[in-house]
Amino acid sequence: MNKLMIGSGPLTKERQGQGWVCVDGDPSSGADIICTLPPLPDIGNDWDMICAIHFIEHLFYEDAKKLITQIHGVLNVGGRLVLEQANLAYVCRVILGEIQPPVNRYPWMKGNPAWCGIWSMYPQPSMIDGNELNHHLYGYTPESLTAVVKECGFEHVSIGAAYGHVVERDFRLEAIK
Repeated sequence: MNKLMIGSGPLTKERQGQGWVCVDGDPSSGADIICTLPPLPDIGNDWDMICAIHFIEHLFYEDAKKLITQIHGVLNVGGRLVLEQANLAYVCRVILGEIQPPVNRYPWMKGNPAWCGIWSMYPQPSMIDGNELNHHLYGYTPESLTAVVKECGFEHVSIGAAYGHVVERDFRLEAIK
């Protein structure tokens, strides 16, 4: 199975060990392909699965659409796109005080609900390191991202729980070409 991980970041080595070809914009990541997206570099058109876990929100809306359209073009028929990101509706409810996020379940949050709120939309303190690749540029709900993915050519789209990060806040979109 040919698998491409877009925005592999600090998990690059782990992902490579699992058989992923990794793409990242940070030369220090050790990714197989270093580039700024979009456009996709010349990666061929024989991919069974392409994942972007907490990546798509780092692109402006129009750039995300371009990238998802290009992904559709390089996936095999029956190939799968997987996107995980924060749910903007949940984030807004945290910001408005309607939800108290379970910050105690995630020690790295150090009890601060901003990790599920405003910092899900804007750079977190750990992101302010001069690396512009870390900035969030757009937010999605399951419904809004589904609409984008369908507009880019995918027909079979499902929404489920995210596998990592903050499971209460995040969602996973899977689309089949």
